[in-house]
Amino acid sequence: MTSSEQMVLNYQMKLLLSEPLAVFLNLLIVGISGNGGYVGR
Repeated sequence: MTSSEQMVLNYQMKLLLSEPLAVFLNLLIVGISGNGGYVGR
């Protein structure tokens, strides 16, 4: 693993820990659009 990849992983982990709600909403939006909005059925 390169140092740049490690930096990206650390950055993503900080986002996950500091903004869990934003990450959850992002995953929810991606999940709905990716699955044709099956959650709304």
